[in-house]
Amino acid sequence: MTTQADQAVAEVDGPSTRPGDLVALVGLGDDAVEVVRDMAARLGVLPGCAGLAGGDGLLRLDSRRDAVEARAMAVRAGTSAVLAVGTGPDGEVATAILPRLEPDEVWVVVDASRKPDDTQTWVGVVGHTAVVRAMAVVGRELTASPRTVDALRLPDGWTTDG
Repeated sequence: MTTQADQAVAEVDGPSTRPGDLVALVGLGDDAVEVVRDMAARLGVLPGCAGLAGGDGLLRLDSRRDAVEARAMAVRAGTSAVLAVGTGPDGEVATAILPRLEPDEVWVVVDASRKPDDTQTWVGVVGHTAVVRAMAVVGRELTASPRTVDALRLPDGWTTDG
């Protein structure tokens, strides 16, 4: 029998690539930008950004209208739109923008080299705003304890190359 805890850490096979879907990757500051760029390169998704995240070549989404336009562009491209949503350590930027964008999936991008309690705080705030499908972990190579993010009990859905 599979328990809810077992389901919480089941594997996830990457973000949705269904045409027109909108996937939000929430991370501190620009942490999610590298992951969005990696997903765009490997999966061909339409890359974007919102909140505190930004970068050259990324479609900027700030409003519900921007989200609708990004979905339409993704439909025309035959893929999904995946955006880096930058938030601060309190998670409040994400809680303000996620309801406006209405993403189909929400992921968190966590840095394994950061203090676990700090990560738990902002991820918990995001989790009260939206259902978090999975996490993408960065910074494993920068710490002697790369598995501390496992305490979040989220599926590890993406690994960046490098």
